[in-house]
Amino acid sequence: AELDPGDPVKPSPGFFRLATMASAWMIWPCGKHSVDGRGWLQMAETSPQDLTDLSNYLYGAVFDDAMWAKAGEVVRRATNSQHVALGFFDYQTRQQSMLHGDCEPEFEHSYRDLVDINPLARPMQAMALGTALVDQQVVAHGDFERSAFFDLWMRPQQMHSAMMHKTSTRDRINGYLALNRGGKGGKYDRRELQVIDEISSTL
Repeated sequence: AELDPGDPVKPSPGFFRLATMASAWMIWPCGKHSVDGRGWLQMAETSPQDLTDLSNYLYGAVFDDAMWAKAGEVVRRATNSQHVALGFFDYQTRQQSMLHGDCEPEFEHSYRDLVDINPLARPMQAMALGTALVDQQVVAHGDFERSAFFDLWMRPQQMHSAMMHKTSTRDRINGYLALNRGGKGGKYDRRELQVIDEISSTL
């Protein structure tokens, strides 16, 4: 289903309480593909085992940093995303702290440098904790594809759709869940936002 601007989805608070306990965390695009044998992304969905694993990995990340990568993999698989990373971002100093990231170093650094022209970054900075957005809600997809951010960051990685989710906030530092999709996969829609809601409501 297509999404309209100004139509955010706010999941339940349990996920965010846990994320704050384990420090602010963010998933932004940089990772591995989750596709079937034909190269098509499968429908986004969660299983009971996904929810159990994610809960265990997030609690485990409080004591073992290696668990961030495992948590990211569960979310990437459940939402049929292709690229992920974990960390938090200080909008005033432009400093980011990576808990886990699969990006090539050039894209990890350029994401920070391009935050001012990222169409999703400013809306997420201003919105309430728990807000989730896909690019279609912020800007028409055609305009997104013509944006400088898309040309400099999305297109070189063959990504076409973005989703961001504010998971924690403290002073000027915000944690995010951000996911990207590319290739033959369709644009993010309500199904992916519902997956995030399902994930959060079990924690």
